[in-house]
Amino acid sequence: MPRWLLDVWGVDGRPPLAKEVTKRAFGWILFDALVAEAPLRDTNPWRTSTTGVEFDPDYETLQRLLGVPLALNATSQSGVPALAFDVWAAYELRRAGLDPDAVWPRVAPPPSASF
Repeated sequence: MPRWLLDVWGVDGRPPLAKEVTKRAFGWILFDALVAEAPLRDTNPWRTSTTGVEFDPDYETLQRLLGVPLALNATSQSGVPALAFDVWAAYELRRAGLDPDAVWPRVAPPPSASF
């Protein structure tokens, strides 16, 4: 189940009763879509130049992610602007070659164990 659905519907997978979708939960939907469609998502940000190896961040995706809090009119207290940066930092770390499971927020939630 996508993480945004957990935020929207809750851990039991059922829709909440008389509860509005929060800006944070809706932000997850938009963040996931933006990262999934990022033009540089499958490219290695490390490049060789005359001065050595350089890291070339995807600032266009950062700009798009930071547009989500603005579009939602989310305040800094909502946590959505900080979450946009967290999503971008995780996206960049995965592009740089880190294990996707070692980076938060994850692309997909980890499998759960049933007891």
